[in-house]
Amino acid sequence: MTDRHKTATMSVRPSAIQRAEIIRRAEAAGLSVNAFMLSAALSGSDVAPPRRRARNIASPADIAALRDLLGAVGKVGNNVNQLARSVHLGERRDGSDVGPGLLAEVERLADMLAAALGQRPPA
Repeated sequence: MTDRHKTATMSVRPSAIQRAEIIRRAEAAGLSVNAFMLSAALSGSDVAPPRRRARNIASPADIAALRDLLGAVGKVGNNVNQLARSVHLGERRDGSDVGPGLLAEVERLADMLAAALGQRPPA
């Protein structure tokens, strides 16, 4: 026995393109939009489920490279924090004695990041 008393309502939010396609298919099938959507949903015919986007999964080597990079960035951040603290406390007037070493470390990190992203570092 079929349920002829339709008392429940549902709503969907299609894009304008999806809405037009649903209406087109309903008309082609000779059905109202409501009847078409019920038929399609309950029979599984004529409507494909939306595709899920593929997730980018990093390889174990990429994950290891990014972990190394994260650790190195943390070390540089710690060094910068120590320099700022020593300048603030008046223990150091400038960072000229550590500047070249810090710059070399930042350049090394940039090269590691480029490699982890599959890019060649600038020459």
